[in-house]
Amino acid sequence: MRPIPTRGRKSFLSDFGASSPTELGILGIEGSELTCGHHRNSFFIDYGVPPPCADGPTINEQLHEVARRGGLVFINHSEPRFKEWYYELYRNHSADYLVGMELSRSVDDATSFWDQLLADLMPSRPVWGFATSDMHVFPETQFAFTVFVMDELTPGNVREAMQSGRFYSVVGSETMDLREIGRAAYDGTYPELRSISLERDAAESPSMPQISTRSSGYQEPQLGDTTSIQTPVCHGPRVR
Repeated sequence: MRPIPTRGRKSFLSDFGASSPTELGILGIEGSELTCGHHRNSFFIDYGVPPPCADGPTINEQLHEVARRGGLVFINHSEPRFKEWYYELYRNHSADYLVGMELSRSVDDATSFWDQLLADLMPSRPVWGFATSDMHVFPETQFAFTVFVMDELTPGNVREAMQSGRFYSVVGSETMDLREIGRAAYDGTYPELRSISLERDAAESPSMPQISTRSSGYQEPQLGDTTSIQTPVCHGPRVR
């Protein structure tokens, strides 16, 4: 295996001119985007692969290095046309460190592709879906974020939630232009899962998970509604 290079750390305040996460009242998780090959995000470790990519480690070598350092990683902006490549990757790497995939860009394509992967890989190989905006420019910011279900906001709890799937993803089909709407684009409300139950007695249709949610500012589902996901359950429960 070729030697793995490491980027130096950067200080938020001195190198980027921004406040630290602590000063903003948020929890900062160390991580980076591994851009050589299909893009991936690594977390909880100080690890990066600088160019030139042609002389660097392969994707498999990078994933093994993330595991060796004790980090987590997921695959960014999924590409359904490379379905077999994804199957091979998730089958060859443990869910202990390769925890899932990003749900962004084309939301319908990403979630449909995610469903296909789960139908073939679950329950022995979970692939968790993380919603992110994947913003590169202000005019094309996707409405997407992940809600972690934790008793206390700590790095350890975030890590455990990423590995166990104790979170849910909120995604929108349109993009926002933050140059025009800024913080007014989002008022802090989000769907809140109240319960999840599985209806197994349906006589004429496959079992459907019944999800009760509570939310504000969202058209679907309405406050307190119980929603049936119209997709047969294949090998195990799946919740976006």
